[in-house]
Amino acid sequence: MASPANIRLLWFEVAFLLIAKLCICGVSADGLEDPVQIVARALACFDDRVVYSRCDYQYRLSVSGNLNIPEAQTDAYCSGPCLEETDLVLHCVDQIMDNFLFYNRATIRDIRDTVHDGCGHSRWRGNFNVFDHMREDESKGTRSMQQRGSLLLTLLGLSLTVPLLLSCG
Repeated sequence: MASPANIRLLWFEVAFLLIAKLCICGVSADGLEDPVQIVARALACFDDRVVYSRCDYQYRLSVSGNLNIPEAQTDAYCSGPCLEETDLVLHCVDQIMDNFLFYNRATIRDIRDTVHDGCGHSRWRGNFNVFDHMREDESKGTRSMQQRGSLLLTLLGLSLTVPLLLSCG
């Protein structure tokens, strides 16, 4: 099975080739939105002026996918504006690009699960380490199913993209 790094590299190459095709060949997107614009709109969700206004900067979710909330600040985070604004950012990104991957390879679902567990009343309360949650999911087999789905999606993407890339008119 292809590793997640290889799948990401393949998707990057496909996206790059598709963008190059649109730029070099002058082919219109035929009603499809420009991929660069989609990513730019998703990234705008993290902009201070779009969603975040009341949450302290150090507790905000960023494109890194990390949540830097000290355990001592759990109650303030979970009962204050940060939880609400983090949810709004995730909703914003999800509405634009539901397969968004953060720099740490976390999905929107990974972040939601981490926030839910970190604010919950289980052994995870106060633990906002996204990597810990992803590793836990992986040990349960959840991530391997997602990776298989990603591989199938990659193959489907290639089968739809390659014919487009080969024609220039």
